[in-house]
Amino acid sequence: MALAATMRRGAGAARKAERGGRRWSGRVGTVSTFPPSGLFAARAEEIAATMARPDVSPGGLGAAIRMVTFFANRAGRNLPDARRAELERAKRILQAWRAAAPAPPRPAAPGRYRHATLVPVTVAREGRHWAMRTAPGAPPIALGPDGWRYLVEEPAGGSVRGVGAEPASVPAR
Repeated sequence: MALAATMRRGAGAARKAERGGRRWSGRVGTVSTFPPSGLFAARAEEIAATMARPDVSPGGLGAAIRMVTFFANRAGRNLPDARRAELERAKRILQAWRAAAPAPPRPAAPGRYRHATLVPVTVAREGRHWAMRTAPGAPPIALGPDGWRYLVEEPAGGSVRGVGAEPASVPAR
């Protein structure tokens, strides 16, 4: 039995050496979140505050939560327990902010919008989901349900208004 286990391990090591010892997750690039380098070594509060900004996570808090999860999963066993706990705390903070946020506006319609921190974007359906593109042929940026709050419509001949905003004549509650 021990010989069989050794042989299996040897075959796996040979395959790993053959592909360069790198995993697929190391080659993943992101176009939906833009965390600054070194961010995930910070305190949970700083990670959450940075990831919640619309210039870092244009798709909303859901994209921020997924990015923190992806980073923790990609690090795998190499991530120390203390750092993993800090990342989990950052996720919990982001999840609490998302739960406490008012309901996001309903998705409007495909078309041209101005993002709070990006250049004008084109919003369209990509399969079952909404996505933004900063230019034709640019990679899509996933637009989560809470990401619509960062968009302002660019109507053909009118003034710019927020997607979820009420008309100016309605008093604030």
